[in-house]
Amino acid sequence: MTKEQLKGLSALERGINGKLDDLERLRSLAERTTTLITGMPRGGGQQDRYNSIICRIWAIEKELDADIDAYVDTHKAISDALDGIADDRERLVLRMRYLNCWSWKKIVQEMREPERTIYWLHGQALKNVLTLQ
Repeated sequence: MTKEQLKGLSALERGINGKLDDLERLRSLAERTTTLITGMPRGGGQQDRYNSIICRIWAIEKELDADIDAYVDTHKAISDALDGIADDRERLVLRMRYLNCWSWKKIVQEMREPERTIYWLHGQALKNVLTLQ
């Protein structure tokens, strides 16, 4: 497992969150797009706009399903790889950083270790996870 593979999980999470934001905006827009029913023939402008929004929502939901599946698979692969690290502190640093997406500051606070020690543990853990492959 490489550092880039570990970072891939947070990229997937950001992509999922972005699509969830898009869905929320589109659903709000769809709720505001209404059609006035008068019985008189009219152009389909509002209905076409509504249909377009619904199609876009459907497409994003489909993409989101695939992204979530990829996220779950990646999370499992990373978790399995980290389970192979013998040192508890090294494993914990990688879990906090890559599975929980914690900042360095939060990791330092949680582990109550000097920042340099956290960086050193991180480096050692990366070396160890690379040798497990």
